[in-house]
Amino acid sequence: ACGKAGRKDAVDDRERRWPVWIEKRDMKLLKSGNLLIIVIVVYVVVGAFWAFAGRIGSDDGWYLMTAVRVLEGKLPYRDFMFTQMPVLPFVYALPLYIFGPSVEVGRLTALALGLVALLISMQVAKDMKASPTAAGLLIATNSFLMVGFAQAGFAAPTAMMLAFTMWFATRPWPWGLRFVSAMLAATLATGMRLSMFPAIAIVPLYFVLERSPAPRPNTWTRFTVALLGALISVLLLAVPYFLYGDRFSFGAIGHHATKYNLGQGWAFAELLATFLANKANYVPAHLSTMVAYWYTLLALIVGAGIAVILRERNLLISLLTPRDARGLCLWLTGTIFAVHAVVPALPFVGYQWVLAPTVAILASSAWSYLSQKIGGPSNVAVCAIASAGLVLQLTAFAPTYAICLSC
Repeated sequence: ACGKAGRKDAVDDRERRWPVWIEKRDMKLLKSGNLLIIVIVVYVVVGAFWAFAGRIGSDDGWYLMTAVRVLEGKLPYRDFMFTQMPVLPFVYALPLYIFGPSVEVGRLTALALGLVALLISMQVAKDMKASPTAAGLLIATNSFLMVGFAQAGFAAPTAMMLAFTMWFATRPWPWGLRFVSAMLAATLATGMRLSMFPAIAIVPLYFVLERSPAPRPNTWTRFTVALLGALISVLLLAVPYFLYGDRFSFGAIGHHATKYNLGQGWAFAELLATFLANKANYVPAHLSTMVAYWYTLLALIVGAGIAVILRERNLLISLLTPRDARGLCLWLTGTIFAVHAVVPALPFVGYQWVLAPTVAILASSAWSYLSQKIGGPSNVAVCAIASAGLVLQLTAFAPTYAICLSC
């Protein structure tokens, strides 16, 4: 009994000390600016390549033209058909108004919003006692994500609002302020891309179930406020339907069902078709993201397995229920992923762009948890792995990048 008690005390002491050690180390490095500058430079270099050398995609024209029409005083659905939720054109309208309408302005706007998403993701990871460097580099060194963030489309703005949803939900603010802020961010994310609608349910559920030492209303009050907040969000998102009816239904929903058939919805078929067509932007995109995302899922599965083996019930509960930041992040990732994976009418690639922040946060959390179990490797290992991944992508897809530069 004494031996078991001694081992338990040692484990508890290690668990008390390691998050503080990681936090102090990362705070020191981020304060000096070393790792933060590295992440930002990598993001800017990779993003600038795709922004200026990548071939023009349909999103660049479609979404920017709708933004121009908004500047002319026209509204989606009422004056022209639009295939997404109505918030997106207004995101690009202001930069186009200030700097003039051009593809370059649209792409730089998207890159800037993607950078905000990256920095917010790093901050959330840091707040969760995970590695912000791992979170940032997972985004910056993945060519697939940078393809999406360098196009004037839905990817960067939606990812940014999802990152803000996580950030607002985990702030040390009063319960009501956190709830209103997180729901507003989730509503705006859904207002840009309808497939983000699971956040409207997951965020209220988190605020009902969360375990926090901070003062908060009783369970019944939390449930009532959360339900009311979700209903208000749904009503706000349904305003275009009330105003424009079938024009909104077909534009934001029905268009996708008619544009994509069953075969095109699955990742492998889409990858194969893309490879055979030799589309410059998307061949390295699909392959690199499969490696990054499946590796992340594998790390999470291993982490959950370790939690079960070591009987760390608190960690297991946090992964299975949205009671803390890790659970919220996992549930947002899983439900939004399921929408894109199960419904074949939706483009399979979209989830990987919009979920970049939550996947990066989960990956950094899994990295920190597993590294703690094997002795706590430093951020140098994170940078080495990310650099190797980026070099591998650049080497494997050098001909494709050459095609982009020649376009």
